Amino acid sequence: SSAEPGPPPSPATRTPAEARQAREAMLLRIRYLEKLTAKQYSKLAALEEELLGTSELTAKDAPPTARLAPRGDLQERIELLEHSILGRAATATELLQKVEDATERRAAALETQP
Repeated sequence: SSAEPGPPPSPATRTPAEARQAREAMLLRIRYLEKLTAKQYSKLAALEEELLGTSELTAKDAPPTARLAPRGDLQERIELLEHSILGRAATATELLQKVEDATERRAAALETQP
């Protein structure tokens, strides 16, 4: 039977090669999350357009990308991702409220029609 790999070495005991490999793995994950965030933003803007007939989301509101942070500044890129995710959650909440308001207005208008 083959031995299961153990946990990765702690940062204090990593060799330089292991540290580079861990950093590259983290960069790949961050790039993936940045792309995923951008796709979700586009879907949210399209949904708002479909539901409300207009979208207040513009290109200037788009989530930050890697170009806003130096390539090597992982902490800043993670913070930008976090900010983007929190902003998208707020946007989704606002969109839900707008849809609920529009639904109530439509229901009220239908009730007043002869």
